[in-house]
Amino acid sequence: MHSLHIRLEEEITKSLKYACFKENECPVDICRERAQKVAEDLLECLPEIKRRLSADVHAAYEGDPAAKSLEEVILSYLCIYAIATYRVPHESTKIECP
Repeated sequence: MHSLHIRLEEEITKSLKYACFKENECPVDICRERAQKVAEDLLECLPEIKRRLSADVHAAYEGDPAAKSLEEVILSYLCIYAIATYRVPHESTKIECP
């Protein structure tokens, strides 16, 4: 988890620095501090995001009579990949996490 936190923080810092690039007086340490907080918050939200993704998979399985297993839904339904790609950033900004 520590390694994930470090890599996530680095990527968020890059994004924040890019957004600040247009401002002449944006201190670099501000981006790093904000990235650290965002990364921590996102990691705290992972159990809730996992719960919601699990509900999405179950809904897809139950809604498709041709689906043979949850694993099939996870591995072969592109909509699940799209939902997962969407949920991580969306849920991390919308839900209240512990």
